[in-house]
This record gives sequence, C-alpha cells and structure tokens, in this order.
Amino acid sequence: MHGGSLSRRPNAGPRTASLGRPTRRALLAAALGAATVAATALTAIAAPTPTAPQGTTTKVTALKATVPAPLRSPAPAAAATPSVYAAVTAANGREYLRLVETSTGRVTATLASVKAPRGGYFGDIDLAPDGSVYAVTHDSSLPNSYQTRLRRYTTKGSTALQPYILTVKVAPDGKTLATTAMSPDGDGDGYGLESLRISRLNGTKLRDLMTSKFGVWAKGTPNVTPGSPAVSAGGTRVLGWLPGGNLAVDWGCCDSGASWIVSSTRANQSSTLPPRRSTLKGTFGTTIIGYKGASVLQLHSDDNYRPLIRWGTAKNYRGQIVARPNSVDWDRLDALARKHGATPLRPSPKTYPYRGAGKVLQASL
Repeated sequence: MHGGSLSRRPNAGPRTASLGRPTRRALLAAALGAATVAATALTAIAAPTPTAPQGTTTKVTALKATVPAPLRSPAPAAAATPSVYAAVTAANGREYLRLVETSTGRVTATLASVKAPRGGYFGDIDLAPDGSVYAVTHDSSLPNSYQTRLRRYTTKGSTALQPYILTVKVAPDGKTLATTAMSPDGDGDGYGLESLRISRLNGTKLRDLMTSKFGVWAKGTPNVTPGSPAVSAGGTRVLGWLPGGNLAVDWGCCDSGASWIVSSTRANQSSTLPPRRSTLKGTFGTTIIGYKGASVLQLHSDDNYRPLIRWGTAKNYRGQIVARPNSVDWDRLDALARKHGATPLRPSPKTYPYRGAGKVLQASL
C-alpha cells in the first residue's frame, strides 16, 4: 500500500553507519532484500523448512485495518494513523506475522507462526487496504537460489501465490501489486530473468515494467563469474507507490546503489536493472525514503561516501541537498523523512509500540 514496508531487516538494535544499508538476510531480504552477490545471498537458505500447504488456516481474532489518506502536508501531525500495523516478529527460533495496534502495541491477531529456517522465513511484507497481508516467504520446494514465494494472509488463513517474488507493494486502491521477481531459466536459453512488474492480486503478471537477463550455470544457479550480470541479480526492490501511479524503486549490490521513479502503466521501459539512465547512482546505501507531491526525498552519498539527503524528481534526481548528516540510523528512516517534510515510504520497526513476545523485525502500514 502507500506506506510500504521496511524491507532491509535489522538484526539487533539500532544501526548507525556513515552510509550503507543493513546486510540483507539471505535471499529473503530482497529486499529487507540486497543481493550483494546473488548466488551467495540466494543460496544462503540452507535449512529448508516445508511451507504450510495452500489454504492453511490459522484461527485468529478478526480485525479490519483502516488506511489513511496520503499525507499532503509537511507537518507530520496532518497524517492520520492507521489503527493497526502488520509486523514480523521473532522469538525462540520462530517467526510470527501479526497485526498490532498502533496506539497501544497490543497484538490483535497472529496470522502465522513458523519455525524459522536459516536466513529467515518472512521477507518483504505489505498491509493491504482490505486488512490482508502480502508476504514474501521461504519455499524449500523451489529450486535452490530461487526459494521465495508470495503468500496472502488473512484472519482466516493463508494462500500460496506466485513463486520467485522478492518484494511486494499493494496499490493504494488494493487492485494490483507491484512486485520484483527473480526467475530461473524456464525456456532453456541459458538465462534467468529479473523483473519489475505489475501483477494481479494472485501474483500473476499483468505487465513487465523493466527486465534484466542474467546467465545461469548448467544446474540453473546464477553464473556469478566476476563481471557477470548475475552478480547483481536480485538486488532490485520496489519501495512503495507514489502519487500519480508511479513507483519508488532502488537497487543495491556490492559497493554500488541506485534509485529511480518508474511509471506503473508503461510496459518494457528498460532491459536492464537498474536502467542505464534516469537514475540517482551512488553507493550501496542509495535509496528513496519519502515523497512530497511529485518529488522524492533521497538518501545518497557524495564522492567521498559521506551521506546526504536531497530532493529529486523523475526529470532531475540531483535536486536540492537539504542535509549532510554525520551518520544514518537505518532503524529511523521514517523519522528522517518526516524531519524534512516528506511522507515516509515505510515505517521503522521502532516507530510504533509493540507489547508482544520477541522483537519486531519489520513493519508495514
């Protein structure tokens, strides 16, 4: 939905760095996500755990989520706060998908409880306008290096949707999904495909917005020979929906990063990810943290790898620099966006109270 989720998952406590994203948990952080070396990141899930069968039902207390209108004023007080947020929490070797009251931190529903495999079970999540939660999950039945599946969770159970999805954001009207995917070689041409696409609510493709091929070895795993496009495959994330039907997207691999704005209605805009033009390029920490109207607030770096905050648009990403912080707390990016008059794309795990067991790994409004 409009608010998005924090895709790069903090491991413990606040992180502060000069500029550089928190390490993405193997594969399932596609996004919280980055494939610094695709084969390494994507094969890190070495302890498969069978996923629940399609349609598995977990009895929980029903609850409807209210969704706020997009913030139009720089003043944070102008934004209505949803009654609940979705959270991935962890305790005693298990991961939970929960709905939590934003005002009190009380857990109102537990949508899933799963023994966490190495690398984690839940990846990117997003709370839909109808109160359901879309989540990228680990699926050991899929080929190595591609073991992710999109699932939809409600208070009545869960449904397995499309495989190979890495990140997901529900459109503000709740009718479509923006997703990134990394698919194995399906036609025997020696190439897999990374894609940014618009999908139906069941995860099936409506149109590819951008795609990028990567070579694979004989058994289908990405060919990560130095210099190969496969080294950076899987590093693209859809961060959230922007006004006017556009998408905020970023990419990160190794020491490099990029962010850009993408139209959700135009198919086949680029055959490379990230696109060679119309991007803000920088270090691995380059991303979009908020928006105001047609402008986006970007976290970037100068030539000396020092962080800076700057505005940008689809026609001019190198807009006004508004701050040069000494360091960046990746657990407080939403507060950083609000400080500079922007609507945050995603909440921090520490923004809202939580009074359940364990700790919050990521959150979505």
